[in-house]
Amino acid sequence: MSSRKDLGAYVAIGAFLAGTGTASPAWAEAQTAPAAPAQLEEVIVTAEKRATGASKTPIAMDVFTAEQVQQQGIHDIASLSQVDPALQFGNGTTANAFLTLRGVSSRDSSEIGDPAVPVGIDGFFMDRLYNLSQSTYDLDRVEVLRGPQGTLYGRNAIGGIVNFYTKKPTDAYEGYASVDYGNYDTVNTEGAVNVPVSEKVQIRAAFGTYSHSGYFSQPLANARYGDDDSKSARLSVAFQPWEGFTGVIYGQYLNVGGNGPGFQIYPFAFNAAGTDISHSTPAGIGPQNSAGLTPFSLSIKDYRVHGEFTQTLPWDMTLTYLGGYDATIFKQFEDLDNLATGKRANFGGRNDPKTQNHELRIASAANQRLTWQGGLFYFREINAIDGAYSVAGSAGTLVPAYVFPYPSVTSDSYAAYGQAGFKIIPALNVSLGARETFDDKSRIGTAYLTPAFVGQTGTTPIRYIPEDGTGHWRKFTWHAGLEWTPTDDTLAYGKVDTGYKAGGFNSTGTQTSVPYGPETATNYEIGIKQALFDNRMRVSGSVFYDDYKGYQASLGTCPTCTNTGVAGIQNAGNAVMKGVEGEITALINPIGKFNFSADYLSAVFKKFDATLQEYAANGSSTVIPFNLAGYTLIQSPRWSLGAGLEHSWTLPNDAGLKARGQTSFRTSQYFSNYNFADSRQGNYTVSDAMLVYTAPNDHYDVQAYVHNLENSTYITFAGETGTVHGYEYAFGAPRTFGVKLTVRFKD
Repeated sequence: MSSRKDLGAYVAIGAFLAGTGTASPAWAEAQTAPAAPAQLEEVIVTAEKRATGASKTPIAMDVFTAEQVQQQGIHDIASLSQVDPALQFGNGTTANAFLTLRGVSSRDSSEIGDPAVPVGIDGFFMDRLYNLSQSTYDLDRVEVLRGPQGTLYGRNAIGGIVNFYTKKPTDAYEGYASVDYGNYDTVNTEGAVNVPVSEKVQIRAAFGTYSHSGYFSQPLANARYGDDDSKSARLSVAFQPWEGFTGVIYGQYLNVGGNGPGFQIYPFAFNAAGTDISHSTPAGIGPQNSAGLTPFSLSIKDYRVHGEFTQTLPWDMTLTYLGGYDATIFKQFEDLDNLATGKRANFGGRNDPKTQNHELRIASAANQRLTWQGGLFYFREINAIDGAYSVAGSAGTLVPAYVFPYPSVTSDSYAAYGQAGFKIIPALNVSLGARETFDDKSRIGTAYLTPAFVGQTGTTPIRYIPEDGTGHWRKFTWHAGLEWTPTDDTLAYGKVDTGYKAGGFNSTGTQTSVPYGPETATNYEIGIKQALFDNRMRVSGSVFYDDYKGYQASLGTCPTCTNTGVAGIQNAGNAVMKGVEGEITALINPIGKFNFSADYLSAVFKKFDATLQEYAANGSSTVIPFNLAGYTLIQSPRWSLGAGLEHSWTLPNDAGLKARGQTSFRTSQYFSNYNFADSRQGNYTVSDAMLVYTAPNDHYDVQAYVHNLENSTYITFAGETGTVHGYEYAFGAPRTFGVKLTVRFKD
């Protein structure tokens, strides 16, 4: 398989691409013997919860090795999406991240919502992604699995999975430290030291700090937004107290501060009749200096302890426990001054999610005719929320208007699963899997409105709104596959996988919550992974058809209502995602290493029936039906392309020089189910270039880099926001450049 280790695109670096990829130039040291032909590296992954080669795993995936993570600047979800064209990234006004794979995503960032593409670190998963973004350093690899992974990974893995794997302690004394200086006052540091305490105990300590000033300016607040100010440290202890047992315990701390993201706001424009806002893109949108940038600030403190323990059993079976606990304190503040009316407003809130994962798995040996694994899984999140929307009171000062304390928000998930493979003949394997999942959610709390919410004076709340709610769901998901390996260089597969995303409930202002059901998906896929020319080229491709039902639409404001329309989350309809994906990685003498990927996607609603309730000034309401069948799903570009080219030279004394250019290209996409022009991002390209000098014996390297070479402006969030009476946008990072020094040591 082409594990898409090298994603990106062609940048003109022809001046660096003379010579061969394996032989030294004339001025290098003479070779005493011909070098063996170079081959592509096989990356070991755990996508199927057992170690396999990426080219031997029947899953469409993108894999980034530790070297690529370092050289391509991957340290969070946003930077990963810049070099992986198949992964679409969006950010909301809650500082949460939204990921989309194959047209599948979730836009519900509330305490009841779940991601459609979960993100894990060493197998530990969380529903709130804001505390995962800056804690991905000292990485061994990143795996991006495309398509439903409901049997082995369970609920919410309906679009795919992103797994970050950190480096484990080893039996070698070694370490590294790096510092990165760049524009926007960038100073990033990262490092680790690995110490073998004894033959049975090893320790690895790692850290990562990331700091840069804001990409966007807000002159009225005299501040910049889109900055980074994060610090994290991790201590890992591995131990093998007796033969057949291995254990690793991780402890990690994360602190994120700064202003955080900023959002460009433009006042609503109205149609000629004054009956509706215009849904056209405002003129001149972009992250330029503007008083319309929404000031934002955040604070995240995160504490995590988790571990993995494996015991070898008779007949080479293994028993594995993986689990842990995470506690987060998340605070945010957003200035919501109304640009259209001039009225002051802001929002402030605090979330305290506490998450635990527990999984117990037993598996057979891998080298036998019948292979199998089975496990039990438990997930729990307990959250406490305190938020308030404040407006200008009679004296002009800001006072709370809409306050919602939720002292208890709980989500529980239980599951049992199993998957087995049987070799009918040595070259033909059939696999079957099943999972049963139970989900429970509950919320206790009472929101209230103060007189300031409707422009009156006084301090006694004028309305209490019970926000209690519960939901219970159960789902059976399954897998069936057939894998054919006629040679060691060929894998062809066909499979059917199902996925499931838990339901939830909406607030109604009464004692009874209105639930919405789960999402389900059935994905049919055929794929091939082929090594050619003595493993100097790898080609892979897949064709898929995903039947998606119960789409949880976060509809927001009624698009055609003259007054305020409220929808919440609804199971609005069904969709079909179908596509073709292909990729190639090749070592081409004398050019170097080349990679190219092309993903074609059609993601369209086949049925979309929803209703929104319009509220008039006198308190009356009207139900407004509408239909979006035939519309394109959020962040589903028709084409996503990536390519890269790199060349290496051997210098005197075995030093090295590597040049690489890469780019990713995406066609137009929408950030709203309505497919309005004001939510459309057109075609755009983001390219990178880097040059790395590696000293003899790999003692250090120096890298010069440029990201977003074109300085492309592209949207990562777009919405019509009634709270501020305007259009709201967020943008990706502009052109950045810098120099990075990495020093390594070992025995």
